[in-house]
Formats: sequence, C-alpha cells, structure tokens
Amino acid sequence: MREKIISRTLRWAEKMLGMEYSKTYRYDWYPKGSTDCSGYAYAMWLAGLFPLQGPKVKSMTSMYEVYAEGFDLLFPSSYAQIGKDFAPKGFYKTFPWKPGDIIFYNFDKGTTRANKITHVAVCFDKSTIIHTANTREDACKKPISYGDGNILAVIRLRDDAKEMALPDATYETASKTVTRALQAWLNYHGAQLRCDGDWGPKTAAALEKFKSGMGLTGDGYSVDANTWAALIDENYAKDIIPVKRELTNNIKKGMKDGKNGVHGVAVVQQRLADLGYNLGKYGPAKNGVDGDFGKLTDAAVRKYQKRNGLKVDGIVGVKTRAALGL
Repeated sequence: MREKIISRTLRWAEKMLGMEYSKTYRYDWYPKGSTDCSGYAYAMWLAGLFPLQGPKVKSMTSMYEVYAEGFDLLFPSSYAQIGKDFAPKGFYKTFPWKPGDIIFYNFDKGTTRANKITHVAVCFDKSTIIHTANTREDACKKPISYGDGNILAVIRLRDDAKEMALPDATYETASKTVTRALQAWLNYHGAQLRCDGDWGPKTAAALEKFKSGMGLTGDGYSVDANTWAALIDENYAKDIIPVKRELTNNIKKGMKDGKNGVHGVAVVQQRLADLGYNLGKYGPAKNGVDGDFGKLTDAAVRKYQKRNGLKVDGIVGVKTRAALGL
C-alpha cells in the first residue's frame, strides 16, 4: 500500500507542476493556480489519500507537517532535536533517499519558529525533489542537492500505511477533507477549482462534466466507488458503458400536483430515481425517495427539464408531470 500511496501522490504532484507560489491563494491546486510550499506538500498527500494529519498538525504549515502521523523520522535522531542541528554538507549524497520522503529546511536563520522549519519539499526520485520555493519560482522539480546545508529533518511514510477511505458521499454529507480530495482530482482532469472543501456550484458542475465524459451516470452532487476509481485509478477503463435502468411502475395513488404533499413528492422522486438521477441516499430504500423536495430533488428536476426542452424552473407542473408520465 505504501508504494501505491506514494505513486498516486507523485503522479498528482507532477501533473500540478507550474502552480505559482502564493500564501493568499494556497488552495488553488490546479496547473495554472497557486499554492505555497506546505500547501503543495499537503495537497500531494491528500491526493495520494494519505493527508498530513495528527494532533500536532495544527495547520497546513511546514513547521507542523513534520509531525504528521504515519511517518518515521529519519533525521535527526529525535523530534526534540529538530531545529538544533542541520544535516551536514553533502548529506544528500549519502542519504538513502526514497520517492515520497519529505524534507524540511530552514532558509531563514532569523525565524521565531521553535523548530526553525521554514520550507518543505518531497523527494520525487533519488536525484530530484518537487516543491514550490518562493515567489520567483513556480511549482517545480529541483536536484536533490537543493538546500544542501539547510536540511533540518526528513520523514518517510511507514510500510504499514493505509490509504484514506473514500466513502460514497454527497455535497451534503462529504467532509471538507473528502471534498478537497474530490476537487484536487477534478483539477487533475482539467477543472480549475479552489480546493477549499466547499462543494458549491462550480464543483458540482465540474463533477457532472467529468462524469458525463467518463460515461458515468448521475449528477454533480454525489460520488461513489465508480466515480473515485475514474478520478484516481490511472488504469480505469474510459470506455465503460453507462448502466441502463428500466422504468418501474409507480403507484400514483394520492398524486395531486407533484409539489405539495409527501406522497406526491415521493412519486416524482421515484420516477427520477428510476431514470438514473441521483437524489442522495435518503428515505427507506436509501435512493433519495423520502418525500422531501430538497436541493438534490430540485437539481434533478431542473436537469430533467433542461434535457427534455421544458421550462427550467424546478416546479413539477402539468407539462413536467406529463413528460415524466405522471
């Protein structure tokens, strides 16, 4: 699993080369976006499904990232020694580097940070690092000799590391961390989203566009195992055939106007669910049929109306009901 996580981490990071250095816009993780050194390191590992987290990681900052859980400290001999001694000159020539090793530096002798760490990079291979350095450089690769004499610490992902579980999620249920992972991988495929953990209209639109291009059913308000696989697995088959769903016979008893009354809403939802629209996992059958005309139902109605040449207003009126066969 360790190799899989690191391969995924570096594949994503290499695709994002060229981002500008910026502390202000450090969540713009896409090729023409921006981030800073610690934001880039965090983004790499989040995309690799092993975010830099733990009780001591108080923020997305290099001085805290050195304490990330799931990593072994390779230099210095203890965390208490970080900031007290620099690795000797030529350290990079003899150290047994592995892809994914995280390297922490000090390039500001006057820093007030307790552990003196002011910069972070990730080892891309035995001779190269990948990082964002400063406002004069974009996200780039540099020789492993970069920062010789300024190295304060090196950590390495443990062999028993386990990837972060990516759950089936909707815009309503997804955590900020999961949403950022989604946004990061959408950017890998060409979107230009701020990876801020806010699953808003832009993220929804990018997700829907991606699904459509990959032959996946559903809208931009949910992700499942197939979606995650399409986003992340480089071996994912892009010529998949969308699932075909047959219409079921819906009980129309009590149906009045499709908008008022629990039963009326549920009937509309059932028909939309049968047509393949994603309404979330609400209701007894966990298919979104719960009688509540919420955001996902509204979005599905509007999408159905647009696809069928109807007035897009989210109201299930006479013409929309007729088109739905209700």
